[in-house]
Amino acid sequence: MRRLSILLLLLFLVSCSRISGVEVIKEGHIKEDQVQVYTIEKEQIPRDYAYVQDDNVILKDDDGSIVRRLFFQERVFVYRKRSGQVLIMDQYGNSGWVGQEHLSKQFVSDIAIPLEGVEYGIYSVKDKPFKDYLKVKGAYISPYGEDFALRVVERIKDGPINTLVLDYHDDEGYVLFESKIAEKLAPGSSNLIYGDGEAFIRHLKDEGFHLIARIVAFKDPIYAAQNTDRAIRHSDGSLLIADGQYWNSPYDREVWDYLLALSNEALELGFDEIQFDYVRFPDSFEDDMLAHNEYNEGRAEAIQKFLMFIKGNINNKDAIISADVFGWAAIELADVTIGQQWEALSNIVDVISPMFYPALYGRGVFDFDSPVSHPYEVLKISIKNALERNSNIKTAALIRPWIQGWDYSLDDINLQIKALEEAGIEEFIIWDPDGNYPIEGLRQ
Repeated sequence: MRRLSILLLLLFLVSCSRISGVEVIKEGHIKEDQVQVYTIEKEQIPRDYAYVQDDNVILKDDDGSIVRRLFFQERVFVYRKRSGQVLIMDQYGNSGWVGQEHLSKQFVSDIAIPLEGVEYGIYSVKDKPFKDYLKVKGAYISPYGEDFALRVVERIKDGPINTLVLDYHDDEGYVLFESKIAEKLAPGSSNLIYGDGEAFIRHLKDEGFHLIARIVAFKDPIYAAQNTDRAIRHSDGSLLIADGQYWNSPYDREVWDYLLALSNEALELGFDEIQFDYVRFPDSFEDDMLAHNEYNEGRAEAIQKFLMFIKGNINNKDAIISADVFGWAAIELADVTIGQQWEALSNIVDVISPMFYPALYGRGVFDFDSPVSHPYEVLKISIKNALERNSNIKTAALIRPWIQGWDYSLDDINLQIKALEEAGIEEFIIWDPDGNYPIEGLRQ
């Protein structure tokens, strides 16, 4: 009798999960007390999904109010159906209804230059919506010490900025908070500019800020100088100098271990997210250089595998992992020669942050003699390209662009934000090394 019961149960489960065609969406399970309000608990989300098949599909809540606009081929998690409508949850954790005709298992990828060794299929680690995702309106705080940081915080704390990006491991190779890992693996790299770092982080969180730890990945003159046999070197053995500094090799698994350990420390200290910058090869890197490439990997392959290593081994599995990329990565079809191919990175990280600074676009880009004089147009074209590239991969990252703050007026900053909003992007981080962030009148 027990065997019969088990057999019947298995047959029931199989019948519940069978998909009979690309237009049929599997229904999830729902509790009796949820039938009226259709509340979705993230832990109960079935691992079934579909892709949005049209542009400008609107996600609506139970009373018909607009939640957000969905992107073409965006992956959504399917929960249940009713009268041609499907209850879904997006990657942000928003739930609502869309017409079933807008969803399908069908997916069309158009990667112009697939790179050898790069994975473009579903990255199964990204198998559920985020918990309590915050749409970031952020500002970068330069590592000029605690007094500088607190002055910036005091000025912006009552405005729309809800997130601060702080260096944990900076461009000079220093770790700015107390770190046993740094002292063990890169002696002399500690530079405690915030005094009691734990108290400082606690204060910022008490002020209501979401905190992102910026970790400079492979540009690291301190570690490289102490491990010259593993750093990037010319064929004669001398260390490569790029952007004025020595670089670690993105191929080197020991460097990966170091960056993973720093990331875990930052999260334990109280940071909410990890953001990797300089997650690339130096632009002067040549294939005949010595770089400890034990596995004969391509550049984009190595960068992607590094991010997979971080995602797979980070202690806090709910922590958001992001990567900064050049804005040109959304335009260039390959890897910009530095290992940053858009699809390769976006497929793995949770959030991708292109640096769409108009000042970094040269004359003639997008047919503008002076792109810096066209903040709205540059952002509008850039984000359009980024969304098109995201539509090539099934587990695309959320897009959270860096926008220009330095040498820009409030109107210039707002024009950049406006261009993002019109494309359906509700997040941004402003970069101004001097911390002169406008608050009154900032678009929100």
